[in-house]
Amino acid sequence: MADLPAEGSKGFVAWIEGLPCSGKTTLSRAVADRLRAQGRKVEVLDGDEVRQMFSPELGFSRKDREFHARRVSYVARMLARNDAAVLVAMITPYETSRQAARATVGGRFTEIWLKCPVEVCRQRDPKGLYRGSAALKGTKLTGVDDPFEEPLNPDLIVDTANNPVEESTRRILDHLANVGIIPPVRTARARRASFRSGRVRLSPPAGCSPAVPTEGDHRHCKVCGKVCSVGEETCSRACREKRAAQQSSRKNYSYLLYIAIAILLIAFIFSAVR
Repeated sequence: MADLPAEGSKGFVAWIEGLPCSGKTTLSRAVADRLRAQGRKVEVLDGDEVRQMFSPELGFSRKDREFHARRVSYVARMLARNDAAVLVAMITPYETSRQAARATVGGRFTEIWLKCPVEVCRQRDPKGLYRGSAALKGTKLTGVDDPFEEPLNPDLIVDTANNPVEESTRRILDHLANVGIIPPVRTARARRASFRSGRVRLSPPAGCSPAVPTEGDHRHCKVCGKVCSVGEETCSRACREKRAAQQSSRKNYSYLLYIAIAILLIAFIFSAVR
C-alpha cells in the first residue's frame, strides 16, 4: 500500500463535489491558478477527463461509479504524497465514495461541496446535459434520473448558486488556509497596506537584497509585483529564473501522473485476463 501524505508534506487533496454544472471545473481551475501563482505544484483531476483516461471501460452504475472514485482517490494520494496540491472535481454522488476517498488519502484531505439547486444547474447547462445531450450516451443524469446523496459531513459548503466565481474561489482558499493546508492567503493590496502601516515587513523575492526597503525607497518587480530593494531589472531576472524552474518541476509531476495512469491500466488488463 502506498504511503499516506507525510505530516510535513505540502501535498493535499481537495475533493470538490456537486451536481453537474454546479461549478466544479470552473472553481477547481480558478483555485489552481491562484495556487500556481504562489509557486505550488498543482494537479486538477477533472471528472470528465479522468473517466476517459482511467475508466473508459466502466459504466455509470453505482458499482462502476464507486470503483472509478476509488481509482481517482488512489492517484490523488500518489500525487499528494509527492507534494502536489490535488484538486479533484467530480460529481461523487454517493456518501460511501466520499468516505472511501477520505480514508484512502488520509489526513491532508478536505471535502468541499458546491451546493447548487438542480434548477440553477439546469439554467447553466453549457453541455446540454439537462436537455438530453448526446454527451450522456444514454446514461441517467445525476440529480435528475439518478440520485445525488447530499454530503453528510463536508468540510466546506460553497453556495455557487448565489456567489460569483471570485467569491467562491476566495472561500475555498480561505478554507484551505484555515485548516492549515496552505499558508494564509493575502492579497497584494493587503500586503501593500500592511507595509505602508509598518505592521508587517515584506520579504523581497528570491535574488533580491535581504535588506527590507523603507517607505519611499522601493520598487516593484515587473514579474511578481513584490517589493524589491535592488532595482526592477535585477529582481525581474531572478523571478523569471524561479518561474522557469517551477515550470520544469510541473513537467516532472505530469510524468508522475502518466506513470500512475499506466499502472492503473496495467492493473486493469491483468484483472481482465484473470
